[in-house]
Amino acid sequence: MEAARTDEIPAEAQGRRARRPRGRGGGGVRRMLASTTRLMDVHYQIVLLRAKMTVVRVAIYAGMAVGAVGLGLMGVIFLYVGVFRLLTDVAGVPAWGTFLIYAGGHIVTAVALLVGGMRTIRGRKRS
Repeated sequence: MEAARTDEIPAEAQGRRARRPRGRGGGGVRRMLASTTRLMDVHYQIVLLRAKMTVVRVAIYAGMAVGAVGLGLMGVIFLYVGVFRLLTDVAGVPAWGTFLIYAGGHIVTAVALLVGGMRTIRGRKRS
C-alpha cells in the first residue's frame, strides 16, 4: 500500500481551512475597512467619555460655586447683624441711626460702582 500524498488530499479532510484565492485586493480592503470602523468606534467612545467627564466637572464646579455663594451670603448677613449689634449695644447708636448708616454706606458704594462703570464704558481715565 502506497501512502497518500498530502497534496492530493483535500484541505478540509486534512483539518485545515481551504485557502481562498486572493483577488485583486478584496480581502485587504475588507480588513482595512473593518479595522478603520473599529478605530472610529474606539475614537467615538473616547470622545464621548471625555464629554461626559467634562459635564461632570462642570456640574461639580457649579455645585461648589452655588455652595460658596450661599456661604458668602450667610457671612455677609452675620456681618451685618454683628455690626448692627455693635453699633446699637456697644456704641449706643439708636436702631434707626444704624439703618441710616447702612443705607448711606450702600448708597456711597453704589455711586462709586456706577461712576467706575461709566468710566469703563466711555473709556476715559480721569487724570
